Amino acid sequence: MLKQATSTGYVLIAVVTFVWGSFFLRVRPIDKSKVLNLLERQVQSKTSFLSANQKRLKVTKDLWLAQDDNSRLHHRIKSKSSLLVLKPHGGKLKLIEELDQIHCLMQERVYYNNELPMQQVRLLEANSGEYHFSEKQLLSQGVSISVYKLNTHTLPQEILLTSPIFSGNAENISFTTSGKTPVFQAKGFIAHMYPKD
Repeated sequence: MLKQATSTGYVLIAVVTFVWGSFFLRVRPIDKSKVLNLLERQVQSKTSFLSANQKRLKVTKDLWLAQDDNSRLHHRIKSKSSLLVLKPHGGKLKLIEELDQIHCLMQERVYYNNELPMQQVRLLEANSGEYHFSEKQLLSQGVSISVYKLNTHTLPQEILLTSPIFSGNAENISFTTSGKTPVFQAKGFIAHMYPKD
């Protein structure tokens, strides 16, 4: 009697385990579909980051670059306002500053003329442009460009009461400081030369 009860108990445990296992451990097509949908939504939520931005007013960027003779050149980019944008690009995040009312002064070179400190300065003005932080690059369209010679090594805040050597307009400009030497390109540039005083 005890053997029969034990055998029946083992059979009942085996049947219950089999039924329980087939119900709870079997992957049904509907379960598989639900899990795949959940995984897909999780991946989309991680990659659906569109952008983040911050509005800024009266922006100034000062850049210092080395000249061939190891003297330092000072560049200053100013804008009335800007929008700092962080957005995904090719699996990475890209930081771009969209600038409004750009006023950029760039020392092309500093030197001495008969022991008098001199500098050649480029002035860029545009309604808008972009500064790409990863490439260290300023891009703009419809740019007014003027070049001046000044009797100082200090980059002024503004250039007043001084005639340029030449000035003109460019369709677009690109100024990159990420390499060993800065690269300035102006496309569609039409210049007007001024007579020497």
